[in-house]
Amino acid sequence: MESLNYILEENYVLVAFVILIRLFCSLSHNDFFVQDGDAKCHLAILKSLSIRNIDYPTGFHRLSLIIGKSLNEILPGSFNLIIWCIFVITFNFFYQINLYSALYLILISILVDEYNKHQFGYSERFCAQLCCSLVFCGILLKWSFIWVTPFYIYIITSSKFGRQFAFFICLPCLLVTLQFYNLLYLTILYSIILILSPRIRREIKHQIDFTVNYNKHSTINNAFKWRIFYEFHFLRILLFPELVILYFYNFEIFLVLISVFLVISLRKFSRVGESWRYLEWALFVPTIILLSEQYAYILFFKLFGFLLYSAILKTKLRNTIYDYKTDAREITKFLEGKGTILPIPYRAGDELVSVDPQVDLIKWWPIDGNNCWKKLPSRLVTYDPQLSNESSWVVFNKKLLKQMDYDYLESLVNREIVISNSSYFVVKADSA
Repeated sequence: MESLNYILEENYVLVAFVILIRLFCSLSHNDFFVQDGDAKCHLAILKSLSIRNIDYPTGFHRLSLIIGKSLNEILPGSFNLIIWCIFVITFNFFYQINLYSALYLILISILVDEYNKHQFGYSERFCAQLCCSLVFCGILLKWSFIWVTPFYIYIITSSKFGRQFAFFICLPCLLVTLQFYNLLYLTILYSIILILSPRIRREIKHQIDFTVNYNKHSTINNAFKWRIFYEFHFLRILLFPELVILYFYNFEIFLVLISVFLVISLRKFSRVGESWRYLEWALFVPTIILLSEQYAYILFFKLFGFLLYSAILKTKLRNTIYDYKTDAREITKFLEGKGTILPIPYRAGDELVSVDPQVDLIKWWPIDGNNCWKKLPSRLVTYDPQLSNESSWVVFNKKLLKQMDYDYLESLVNREIVISNSSYFVVKADSA
């Protein structure tokens, strides 16, 4: 027993063990090997950087080119795994990882559901989360603004949600903690970036338009609009017992964080984004630093909260991940040079671009897809079917659409199928 305690107290053993657990968790998730969900659109953006004028923040995608496009496509989760390991090793030089922070990092790697699995695939979220958590930690522990400036620059230039985090979390926290000089520095930095970069201004306009128009057709069920809170967002507070540490360490910052969470959990404001992500992104790094034997019980409540939340909302990881690329290549090759394409639902467009960035879509949301949304009966969001009047072809994704969607799209679906495979079928559009 004494030898076991000695091993567990050895810092380098803890770091190695944490990295091995993370590697095991990464390799156990399908998202590490196959693009799914947001990873499809991020791969499409990565491949389109040199040929399309993307209005979506592309800092993460350009950074991931360090390991090349091929590896990002073959092993989608590899870049986030590398970033995670580099963070743990580098962080340990400044704040040594102890037994409790090691267990916390292990829980973060293991307790994954459908809504935070982005860290295992090709997604910008983990990199942005890390930078946001570091700047939040800088406010909480009153680090010099110089040390956190690179992270502020990254989230302002490279993350949609990171920009909101800086505005809704960082600015108020600097204000309530009376860090007026840092508040001034952040305001000046934000202003300089906006003034000097037309691209950032264009991306922010795109972000606002996308948020307003897309979320009119989001998955928030209109039948439950009478409820004050969007329960999916609000109940996710069960996953963050780390708030207890923040409560005792700095009550003013705790109030800012919990207030932002509660306000954006209101149905009226839930379209701004997932309220729980402000908690997730803020608390990660401070918890690693401040977690000690005094707060060891938080580890239990982290596990208990996850199990309780999963039981209440019945959340789980999807087991329907499919490798669409062979079928998508067949479709894009067949339609090459034959006119514009309307993808239904909109995710089908991400899939087509991710295998052929030259594909001629009539709408693709990272460029010009901000004001053409419709909601299908299955609650999937798609481009307006009326765009078929301006298209040559319509591509339907069989894996995503349900029978009620086909009934809704009857006038398009009942046309002669030109080509079909296990994932898609294609019909001629009205203008063909």
